[in-house]
Amino acid sequence: MTTFKPATTFDSQPLALWLSILQEQAKLLHSIQKNLPTQAAQAIKQCVVSEKQLILYVESASWASQLRFLQDKIMAGLIESGVTQVKGLQIKLLANRQTTVKKRSPQLPSEAILAHLKTAYAGNSEDVLGLALSNLTLTLAKRQSAKS
Repeated sequence: MTTFKPATTFDSQPLALWLSILQEQAKLLHSIQKNLPTQAAQAIKQCVVSEKQLILYVESASWASQLRFLQDKIMAGLIESGVTQVKGLQIKLLANRQTTVKKRSPQLPSEAILAHLKTAYAGNSEDVLGLALSNLTLTLAKRQSAKS
């Protein structure tokens, strides 16, 4: 029979390595954000240094575009904070979270409104607008009956 080891008995070196990498990324993100305007700084959600490239992750394309205009300021801020291994900047969008989009359906008029329209424009066969409203009333009545 196998007994389970408590989590504290496992070797924590790999976890410590990843935690240190995350801590370095958080420090880098903070140093980038302090050199930017408040709203632009809040738009940056994460940053990673990969192969001499700084990759910034943002949630919207509009902020990605705005940050491209601030590229020189970002790179100057990195040099001031002592990060010299970064040679380029890349801005990426975070993957959109799945959102449920309600399918819109037309709001049909009530039966009372349809009855009023039928009586108001029933006899106007000469009036083009009256004829169009009469046809619209018939179409809406068909949709209303099909819906229910």
